[in-house]
Amino acid sequence: MPDEPIIKSSDIAAALKRIRKRLGYSKKEMAGKLGLRRGKYACLEASTKACTILHLMAVQRLTLQEAKVREDNQFLSKTIREEVKAVATRPL
Repeated sequence: MPDEPIIKSSDIAAALKRIRKRLGYSKKEMAGKLGLRRGKYACLEASTKACTILHLMAVQRLTLQEAKVREDNQFLSKTIREEVKAVATRPL
């Protein structure tokens, strides 16, 4: 029997949604920033499509870019710290 994933896809999907909202983007805008179609991004956020490491890296890159544009060096660390804490404190 395969091991259960440490982080559930639904938790990743919820984190994507929280990050998108924190950035102030619609699903369409977020998809465009990540180079995805809106439907594909919506599936990631709904946890109906698997989120790959490449998707997560693209979100991280976007968050870094936003921190630079907003001239808020704490933006990235606050966002990442909050998401890690939210996912880590959920029961498996």
